[in-house]
Amino acid sequence: MKGMQTIKDLSKNELEAKLVTLRTEQFTLRAKKSTGSLEKPADLGILRKKIARVLTLINSKKVVDTKKIKNSKKEVSKSKEEIVGGEKNHG
Repeated sequence: MKGMQTIKDLSKNELEAKLVTLRTEQFTLRAKKSTGSLEKPADLGILRKKIARVLTLINSKKVVDTKKIKNSKKEVSKSKEEIVGGEKNHG
């Protein structure tokens, strides 16, 4: 899946922009389907899968960001404990 690898390399903002593009394309294809001018109905299914992939990547990046925030908070609280603990030993 060469295409998936390039999507994985995108940032969160780029993925959100890609999602907007895919949703616009989906709207266009649905309009063509309703008017009967859609040549390849399978394109709708393919597009839905692309949208799902992008949404999955966006959500996974949110989870990674959340974990980074939690870890940084733990590190700050540990350093505060060391500082407070160090002051107790000296005082």
